[in-house]
Order: sequence, then structure tokens, then C-alpha cells
Amino acid sequence: MCIAVPMKIIEFMPDNKALAEAAGNRFEIDIRLIGEIKAEDFVLVHAGCAIERVDNKAAADILTVMEEISGYERSLQ
Repeated sequence: MCIAVPMKIIEFMPDNKALAEAAGNRFEIDIRLIGEIKAEDFVLVHAGCAIERVDNKAAADILTVMEEISGYERSLQ
């Protein structure tokens, strides 16, 4: 099973990359597969690529389910 993780965009980097945060950790992700986003937006990330922009409620709902099924640490700040 594959799952996409909600991450918050922290800052933009060169070459269609961004720094994103999830569960207190920061990751460099590829953002070329999605449309326009801005800092503080939430995106779903799969295999290092942002695949969809989601609103804060959707991100929180997904994180709640992830916590319930796997103990994933929630961090929506």
C-alpha cells in the first residue's frame, strides 16, 4: 500500500523544489506536478513529489487517520 503524506510548504528552492515539513521533519520535495502553491500551503507528497494541494482541514483529517492506523506523529502548526 502506498500513501501520500500531507506536508506544509516552508520555502521554495530552485529547480521546482520546495522545503516541506511533516511530523517535525523537513524534506526537499519536487513540486513540478502541481499548480501554483504558496508558503504555508499543504500538499500531499508521495515518493518525494507533491501530487496535490489540500486545504488545512483535509490535511488534518488525513493526519488523524494516519495516527489512528499507524501511530504517525501529528504536527499541524
